[in-house]
Amino acid sequence: MLVYVYDIIITSRSGQAISNLIAKLNAKFPLKNLGKLHHFLGLEVQPASNGGLQLSQTKYISNLLTKTNMSNARPIKTMFAPSTKLLAIGTDQAQDPQLYRFVIGALQILRYLNGTIDYCLHFNKTNDLNISAFCDSDWAFYPNDLRSTSGYYVHLGNNIVSWTTQKQKVVSKFSTEAEFRSLSTVASEIAYIQKVLFKLQIPITRVPQIWCDNQGVVLLYANPVLHRKNKHFELDLWYIREKVARGELIVKHVLAHFQVADLLTKAPSSSAFLELRPKLNVKQKSTLSLQGDNKEKDQNHNSVRILGT
Repeated sequence: MLVYVYDIIITSRSGQAISNLIAKLNAKFPLKNLGKLHHFLGLEVQPASNGGLQLSQTKYISNLLTKTNMSNARPIKTMFAPSTKLLAIGTDQAQDPQLYRFVIGALQILRYLNGTIDYCLHFNKTNDLNISAFCDSDWAFYPNDLRSTSGYYVHLGNNIVSWTTQKQKVVSKFSTEAEFRSLSTVASEIAYIQKVLFKLQIPITRVPQIWCDNQGVVLLYANPVLHRKNKHFELDLWYIREKVARGELIVKHVLAHFQVADLLTKAPSSSAFLELRPKLNVKQKSTLSLQGDNKEKDQNHNSVRILGT
């Protein structure tokens, strides 16, 4: 059962178990049964032909394109402009920052969405519930303060369950340092996901693995000798070393060509983006997916949406 304010999702292999839970909840709270799950928090949820699920925002994107008069705009293959960096200094201050952000979004993101409106995030049916992750950093990416960018994807089996891209809070002197900060961040996220799975009584049979494309990181965490260059990020370094020593984590090297976390830290070329995107299970909708209804929830009741048995 998943609860978000007034919305509740209930899922089970047993239809009778769902009915019993709804009856017990209804005895305590006023509920409205919206039937099988089709929409949740602005997302369209549809069953896929392979037995999994598809998450999309087709209707939202369509309305957004219409509202911004971008429905007939020429689609582009990627929302990124490779090698482009925006400077906060040396340029004129925008008179209307909100309008500026809107225009930038219209030129890039909306044109990308116009060409991928039928794409969605696939969640495949699988018995593999082990954790793996890809992490990356873009050293000194921001030209105004030379801070780096961290990014990671966490997979449960072959499905993505967590992802983040963020500006690092401090300046890193070396690319290895920036990569280690990113590695430490995703390791903390994995620890949190493990706790959630433990509470749900979902066993993990394999040690979580993190893939990074920086050889210096792989060599550094395995080398017990400290160097003066490492002193200012010792906490991140020892955090990873301790987890590896305890057998709680495995760090492996991946070739940059296969590093999907690149999509969160830099603007790749169109060819690289199109090659990496399917690895994130972002694909066109299955032709056999079912169309959900458009029922609106009653604001005066808790809303129960039942995932198909």
